[in-house]
Amino acid sequence: MNFLLIPSPFLSAASWALVLEILTERGHTGQLLDLADMLGSAPGAYRRVGEAAASLLLSPSILVVHSGAGSLAPSVVEAAPRLIVGAIFVDALLPHPGRNWFDTAPSGLVERIRADATSGWAAPWPNWMSPKALRALLPDDGMRTDLVRDAPRVALTYLEQIAPATISWLPPDRCAYLRLSEGYMKERLIAEELGWRTVELPVDHLAIMTRATLISDCIETVARGFRPPADKPRGG
Repeated sequence: MNFLLIPSPFLSAASWALVLEILTERGHTGQLLDLADMLGSAPGAYRRVGEAAASLLLSPSILVVHSGAGSLAPSVVEAAPRLIVGAIFVDALLPHPGRNWFDTAPSGLVERIRADATSGWAAPWPNWMSPKALRALLPDDGMRTDLVRDAPRVALTYLEQIAPATISWLPPDRCAYLRLSEGYMKERLIAEELGWRTVELPVDHLAIMTRATLISDCIETVARGFRPPADKPRGG
């Protein structure tokens, strides 16, 4: 299987590095989309991400998104509808066409992000929580230091951009939701209502880094369960 991994807009691409390494060691192939420089102040971020993802793909692939990258999934499928054959949302936002990122967040968090922004850029994600809370998520000092150092700053204008409506999407039997933390229970329930396969893992939001083997196991198992896309009839 080939996997296209997309990190949260608020984390570096390195957040998926261990999972990609494990999947590769197991004989799969994969690409890691780095969102750096795609989510700046210029409009069209969703389109840029879709085009960049499509340019990476050489074979049918399973899209795997974490956290805020769930917002971007429809644009990737729209840009490469014949190459994305499944989508796995890992503790991720669900697609929200017609709304922006701020519309999906609690009002208190929105107020804090706006208050802490400088020159139109949101503070890095690690700054959104106390050092104690971050240490609880990432006990490893080296991993935590790397996360803080590499966490990107995202433009407020990206968070204000309306997610576009798209035409191409996947049938429910080729979508899945992996819930890692309590904060994404609502999304998991909606995914279940949509007919997606849902999986509960009693870990936390950064388990893609701290429990990479477990997350890789689950991604691999879910991906194997996707129904292969039906062959289209050939014209006469």
